[in-house]
Amino acid sequence: MSADDSERAGGRASYRVSEDPEEARVEGRRLALLGELRDRRSAATLEALGIEDGWRCLDVGSGGGSLARWMAERVRPYGSVVATDVDLRFQREGRDNLEVRRHDIVHDALPENEFHLVHARAVLQTIEQREAVLDKLVRALRPGGWLVVSDPEWSAFERQPLPEAFRALYDAMMDAAAHAHGYDRHWPVRIPAAFRARGLVDIDCRGDSHAMHGGTDSAEWLILAYERSAPGLVRAGFLDQRTVDEGLRAARKRDFLAMGPVSVCCWGRKP
Repeated sequence: MSADDSERAGGRASYRVSEDPEEARVEGRRLALLGELRDRRSAATLEALGIEDGWRCLDVGSGGGSLARWMAERVRPYGSVVATDVDLRFQREGRDNLEVRRHDIVHDALPENEFHLVHARAVLQTIEQREAVLDKLVRALRPGGWLVVSDPEWSAFERQPLPEAFRALYDAMMDAAAHAHGYDRHWPVRIPAAFRARGLVDIDCRGDSHAMHGGTDSAEWLILAYERSAPGLVRAGFLDQRTVDEGLRAARKRDFLAMGPVSVCCWGRKP
């Protein structure tokens, strides 16, 4: 999600969509697409780690909540899931073993030594305080519990040929996100070392990508983020409206084809 115009402690904008109904509609659609594209692979990772009935799980930055609902079904009848996000407009309540909680992972506390599984997808990359938040996530694990973190790595994406206006839009989005939140497009390559530094064991990771075809959901998950944020980019002087329009139009053409960012997923166990 992107920021509204409010500021939080520490000088960064709150990572929350504005109250504008159209922005919220677009963000809801984007989160639904992300769930459709990523949930199957995320669920396969959690199954390989042994998620089962009785586990107590935490899904941080749950977004639309689709994976949290899957987790809640997987750990029934004796397990439970807490799904947290700074913005709950895109969540819906699931089964009685799923608690949806408004929570700012940067500023709010978490219980310690409680969860068999802590999962965070597309969260740590977006916040400047990622190292302190990672400490908090590790402390929330009970001994033997698993931490699973995934974020997109953009090196390959930005090295491929892209339409000029769309590349300008990409660059402006990255610059704006870094300025507003401390977004780090290359954070995922440092996750394994960050896990080791915090004493996690059995560390492993996987990266995968998919082709983005213009005019399909495979690309629309990213284009919607740019479309929603474009007015703010123009107001802030990162781009002019003509470039925005040309970039969005180019990415929605049927002949647009790009390799998506590499989704890097890392996991490690607390001894």
